[in-house]
Amino acid sequence: MTWILPSRRLRLHRGHRFRVTRDAQHIAAEFVGRFALDRPALPALALSVNTSCLTAIGNDYGFEEIFARQVRAFGQKGDIFFALTTSGKSENVRRALVAAKEAGVHTVAFLGRDGGACKGLAEIEIIIEHTVTARIQEAHKLLLHTICEMVEETLYKENKGDSGKENRRDPL
Repeated sequence: MTWILPSRRLRLHRGHRFRVTRDAQHIAAEFVGRFALDRPALPALALSVNTSCLTAIGNDYGFEEIFARQVRAFGQKGDIFFALTTSGKSENVRRALVAAKEAGVHTVAFLGRDGGACKGLAEIEIIIEHTVTARIQEAHKLLLHTICEMVEETLYKENKGDSGKENRRDPL
């Protein structure tokens, strides 16, 4: 996955359920803060946190456009867009993936069940073929944490604290 790292710009997205919103916020915080290594902050944001923006876009353009509109506003060529949906049926996620592709933004989709309408829209798809939403959510979270760890290890493996020892913390 190192092909996605050079721009060092990350965009996180969520589907239509609270848990996925919380996961997007959590993972964005891991990139901006840290996961396991002390290192410079990485730019990341969850597109579900600005309630004024969500309400305005939803009222003016429809709920289906709340994320696509933000992708068009913030997404830059070379950015990375993570789409999260346990069903793959979320129209707002589908439209955001299409908008990201049009903007030259790399796409990674975390999908559940059979991938739904979002299947085939991302450059990288991780589909948890399970019917129990909780199992899909748990798998997504584990994989998102794994990506955080891989990014840190790839970009900042040599980062040492003042003591000269690797400055690592248990991410859990």
